[in-house]
Formats: sequence, structure tokens, C-alpha cells
Amino acid sequence: MHPGLHRVERRDTFRDGLVFTSRPVALMEHVILRVEESEGHWHGALRLGFTTHCPSCMNPDSLPPFACPDLKGQPGFWAGVIPEECARQGDRIEYWVNEKGELLYRVNSGETYLLLRGVNVNSTLWGLMDVYGQTRALQILGSAKRSAFGTQTSCPRNTPFDWRDTPVTPEPRAGGAEVCVVCLSSPVSTVLACGHACMCVPCADNVWDRIGTCPLCRKLIAEITITSSKSERSQLELEVSEKQALRSTENVDRMNRRRTEDEQETTW
Repeated sequence: MHPGLHRVERRDTFRDGLVFTSRPVALMEHVILRVEESEGHWHGALRLGFTTHCPSCMNPDSLPPFACPDLKGQPGFWAGVIPEECARQGDRIEYWVNEKGELLYRVNSGETYLLLRGVNVNSTLWGLMDVYGQTRALQILGSAKRSAFGTQTSCPRNTPFDWRDTPVTPEPRAGGAEVCVVCLSSPVSTVLACGHACMCVPCADNVWDRIGTCPLCRKLIAEITITSSKSERSQLELEVSEKQALRSTENVDRMNRRRTEDEQETTW
């Protein structure tokens, strides 16, 4: 890995090029790469996949030299071979997992191809890349995920991602207050189900509604615990109830419109 962890390069051999994403990858989140260097005197090229094993808990010395077939045959690993013609120098490659557990990829914003099936979508997933054969160097460009609110993008970190299983709190500002990592002004007043205490009540509600994942570890937000005053807790519960009521009303209206359209088609 080069300084900044944006670029990975294999030297002197065609193997031993396994790398992983520094954080979990959500379903439908596209991991984006660019082939920086390739060399034609080897056979085969890039391998891509996912794993349910946290990379920071792995012993690098115990990793095999190949993703395929070595890791591919182990529980919790899925990897497939990218064709040589799809991994030329300068090619931009995206790969992701959908809700069906299908690993898909696309080259230079072209057609989408199926690489493999059977990925366990019920577990946390990390991206896996094997800089193999003709693929000599990769540039990690970040990720992108589409939602109803647009496309959310991320860029590679300039420092290694510190994965922790225990709660992480933001750095305190002057006066000892812990500041929300979203608005950078209000004190932290919530704890997420993943254990991270990093947002104020309004920002936690907004992130939960619009994005749905923790801003620190990207795990799905299944629960928000309010650690501030009762008034803020009541305010959030009221807002959530109003949103649920609004969504229920919208669903009823949609069903009524569909029923009316069906009756009109039957009349004609």
C-alpha cells in the first residue's frame, strides 16, 4: 500500500496481492477502482469479491497467495475472476452486492455483468481485491450508493480506518462538550445500536431517515437511544410517529389510486 492507502501495487511476482476495504460495504454500495498498471506477460488478471471476516482481525501471514481458488473455497469468502479484457490499464471498475446476494460489476460505466451468486447478505461485508496476474496496480477511487435522496459518495481516507468493536466518541471541544460529527455544533446526545455515540438528536433523526447507516462504521441504524433530556426524547418520538403516520397515509392513497385505475381499466 502506498502512503494515504489510495493505491495498492504488487511487485516482483504475479501473486500475494490480497487487499481489503478498510470498512464494511453496504448492499448496493459500488466499490470503485481504476487499474493503474498492467503487464501482459502473466495470465489472468484482477479478482474481486467480499468477505464476512473483519480484515483487521486477520493475520496477514496466514492469508493464502490467491483469492481464487484459495479464499474462494473458505467459509465467509466469495471471489470471482475478472476477464483480462475488462481489466486493462486505465479501466474504471465498479463492483457491488445486491439484495439477492449477487456480486455484480461494471467496466467504464458500461454493461453490468454477474460475477457470482450466493453472497451472505445477512452479515457485515468487506470488499476483497486480489491484484493478480496482469493487474499490477490499483487506485481506490471510493464508493457510491444511490438512494431516494440522490447518490451518496465516499472518498478514500488519508489515514487508516480504526475499526473498533467498542463505542467511539468524538474529540471533545473547548469546555469538554462532545460535538456531533454531522453538524459540528450541538453536543452528542444519542447512542446508536452499533455502540457509536456521535450525533445530536436532530442529526441522528435526519441521518436515520435519509441515509440509514452510522456515519462512523456504516452499520445499519436499527435503534437510536437518546441520552439527553426527556424533552428531546419526546420531540424525537413525536417526529418519528408523525413520519410513520405520513408514510401510512401515502401508502393508503397509493393503494386507492391503484384500485381506481384498475376499475377504470375494467370498465373500458
